[in-house]
Amino acid sequence: MASTHGELPPGADIDLFGDGLVRPIPGQGPGADSTETALPKSDLCPHTLILQGVGELRGKLLSIEDAVAVWQIPGTSSPIRIPTLDLRKIVLDAVDLTAFASDDMDLLVEPVDGIDPGELATSPFPPLHSTVKLAGGDWLFGNVTSRDGKRFEVELAGHATIPFDRPGIRWIAFGRRPAPALEFSAADPAGLSSWKERPVGVTAAAEGATLRFDDGHWISAGLREPKRFEVSMEVPEAKEEAINIAIQPLGMDAPNTFTTGSMTFRLGSRDLEHTVFINGNFNQGTTRVMGKESDGSGASKYRLLYDGIRERLVILRNGHKEEDMSFRDRLKNDALTLPIPSPGGIIIYPCGPHPNLALNSLRVEPWSGVVPEQADVPIEGDTLTKDSQPPAAGRLGSIASESLRFNGREMPLEENMVVRLTSAPPSLAKVVCTASLGDSGELKLAAVNVANGRLAGHVAYGSCDIPLAAVKTLTFSQLGAPLNPPTKAAAAPQFLIFKNGGRLPGTLLKSESGRPLVWQTESKQVLEIGAGQVAGVLLARAASKPAPAAAAASGSGASQQISLLELRNGDRLRGNLTGMDEAAFTYNNDFIGPRSISRAAFWRLSLKATAIPEGNFPIANMYRFDAKSSQRTVGALSESWIYLDGCYLAGSADSDNILALSPEWLPERFDFSFDVTSTRPDGAGFQLKVLGSDGDSFVFVSEAYQNVNVNVHLPNVHRNIVKQISTDAVGKTTRSRVRVLADRACGLMQIAIDGAKVFESSRQNNSEIPGLGKAILFGSGSFGQAVVSNIQLVPWSGELPPSAYAAASTILNNGDAVVGPIQAVSDGNLSAESELGPVQIPLQQVALIQGSGDFAPAPCAARIWLADGSVLHLDSFRWDGQTLSGKSTVLGDIRLQEAAVAELILSPALAREPLRVQSKRTSAAKDAKARTGAADAKAPM
Repeated sequence: MASTHGELPPGADIDLFGDGLVRPIPGQGPGADSTETALPKSDLCPHTLILQGVGELRGKLLSIEDAVAVWQIPGTSSPIRIPTLDLRKIVLDAVDLTAFASDDMDLLVEPVDGIDPGELATSPFPPLHSTVKLAGGDWLFGNVTSRDGKRFEVELAGHATIPFDRPGIRWIAFGRRPAPALEFSAADPAGLSSWKERPVGVTAAAEGATLRFDDGHWISAGLREPKRFEVSMEVPEAKEEAINIAIQPLGMDAPNTFTTGSMTFRLGSRDLEHTVFINGNFNQGTTRVMGKESDGSGASKYRLLYDGIRERLVILRNGHKEEDMSFRDRLKNDALTLPIPSPGGIIIYPCGPHPNLALNSLRVEPWSGVVPEQADVPIEGDTLTKDSQPPAAGRLGSIASESLRFNGREMPLEENMVVRLTSAPPSLAKVVCTASLGDSGELKLAAVNVANGRLAGHVAYGSCDIPLAAVKTLTFSQLGAPLNPPTKAAAAPQFLIFKNGGRLPGTLLKSESGRPLVWQTESKQVLEIGAGQVAGVLLARAASKPAPAAAAASGSGASQQISLLELRNGDRLRGNLTGMDEAAFTYNNDFIGPRSISRAAFWRLSLKATAIPEGNFPIANMYRFDAKSSQRTVGALSESWIYLDGCYLAGSADSDNILALSPEWLPERFDFSFDVTSTRPDGAGFQLKVLGSDGDSFVFVSEAYQNVNVNVHLPNVHRNIVKQISTDAVGKTTRSRVRVLADRACGLMQIAIDGAKVFESSRQNNSEIPGLGKAILFGSGSFGQAVVSNIQLVPWSGELPPSAYAAASTILNNGDAVVGPIQAVSDGNLSAESELGPVQIPLQQVALIQGSGDFAPAPCAARIWLADGSVLHLDSFRWDGQTLSGKSTVLGDIRLQEAAVAELILSPALAREPLRVQSKRTSAAKDAKARTGAADAKAPM
């Protein structure tokens, strides 16, 4: 089960948090995990609980009683009790949106790869079922029966049967898939989704009979590709000019995006505008409003009648027909015959100078195809309608499996037949929870109780009692939350991060090597949790500036430039180098103080380390890239981030899923590398784009679906390069190491994945990129979900091919390299051996000191991130709620206060370094030079 927030299914076979060794993808070549060693899917974590904040838990819902949910997490001493007021959603099962065959199969008339469409295997059409629209926003889909027209039963998929009486029914529609049955009001907004899948209750507040939304937010509702349907809504007159409605085909879930079948309509009291897009052509027009104003209620009533069979749309405003348009008006010949797909969703979004929505009510329901006239007299009693036929008055007598009795006459059930009943069903005064049954319906409850595998509660038409197995999700109402609430400078809670992706806010009371954690929830419940279930703890999430650099020892004369020290065991310390001799060096960090460290532990030291941005974010110099504003938003959207050695980037087409390095952070020659861990089973997926200063030149590398694609756009339009490389050449694992080495002045660069070179620019092939490094963009983009971690940026000597195990050397600010061991650092100078003999260099001219020896990390009990971005590996540790004490093989005894520790990661995977580049491993499947010079249209960065 994958949740809507992009988390992993339980037991996913990847190294998401750095909590174990990287595993090959099962069944792909030698060394792949066998079925015995692969992680099984545990039945202990079948559910996902999402809190109102950023908490999210994997486990099992045991019960809900007296507005308290009881939740079991594997490895915990006792279940967790959580008030339902703190809950946003409980995901009980995945929703299958492919259960119903498409009605558009007749559109496939052209042969595919020489195969006649008639020879293709097709799925049988599902049987004729019924959509029952109940009081409020409730609806059910299944087999409906009634012997007397008074008492009804609906048999749902999974053999759950729900009884109800006639007064609770609005209408019954017969069809092979669920009919549109959306309804909401200011008292009951559930059933809609707002921008980026946030629930409406988080971004909306009721004010009288009007539901108001935050600025810039739009709402959407899914449709199951109906041929005909009606949208009716009531809009306050003050907001009538600021509302657009988009009708989109399946897969298009945002406004202002167009494909064949996309339609937008702007409402208004003076004129209406429409846009229909078909095969690259726009049908656009404006219609002057001629009808009357509202009836004095202060709101205008709209009805949009969509007819996909006759390809027309009718708009009524306050009962007057204002628009009757054909989809294909004013289109060119090549768009006149292209099939128009049935709608997959409706989106309502703001426009104009005041971008916020306000609605009184909204309904989406079936429509017969007959346009009502102003002179129509309302029919008394029940009505029955069929496609393109006016309603017939009568009374529903009974419903059997294949027929119904209406007004004393037996007639067979037909597709798109609708029976509307005369009863006026009540609505709930307050909805506390919405139970989604997937394609089988939706129920809104004023009270909810879960016990012994069943869900019971009070609904608008009475009470319900159904098997919990029939429920897909439980969404809890958050109506009444203030719009744009002021931000408070309150300390953020700590978070316990589980290996299965769960996040539980609270406080870490106690933790020790090899022992269970003691955790206190926000409701003050104390739990014991097995350390084997935990990836780590986020301790200091509140934004704060790191402490200023401590003064160096008196008389040292060492530079006060903040530097980054990397040790062979994977430790990374920020601070000041205060001295070095043949046996050891001294280094001062604000939190652990001055330390004497053996030269044998030294790996490299960057003296030009850039500053950590505000906020305890463990990745230096990163910000989320927003193409509109390019503002740093690190930590601002915490729901989309998972810390603990990386940031979680939810996969979509939004540029928000991209991290960026700005040019002021890049040395003239730099070595930039990062790990990327995919949540897909077919290998790591990512995007990397290195831009030139002219804004047009770039190198774009993407890995997705077992292929690496390289797109190079050079100033000379005849020198574009497009390559595709099989991932057989770079290794099929769920975690890859990406490395970029670049000389900005010369415009030369090399890119490698897991040590396999995928691109190299050179003067020989005239592929230099001028002003290389204007920016570096990287992340998951639209190629699925990925975790980017272990990001490193250091100066580079400029030598190719590079080696991760370089000899001892010193790289100067101008890019020159002095090869030879460092003898000492004192009085602001560095003494080293070189090919020309001993040299002495002012420390201010040094960019990087590279030690000799291999990178040699060792297993440890914990890895900790400090508030200044430093990383320490501990062989043992103990947390008592206020201080963390531990022992490091390299640094000795460590004692830190709570404010100094940002993250505590348990039993981490070994630290990784860039791999040697092995050019011979690459094998290009495609290598072509484009003649047009056009950039890759798929590159979103």
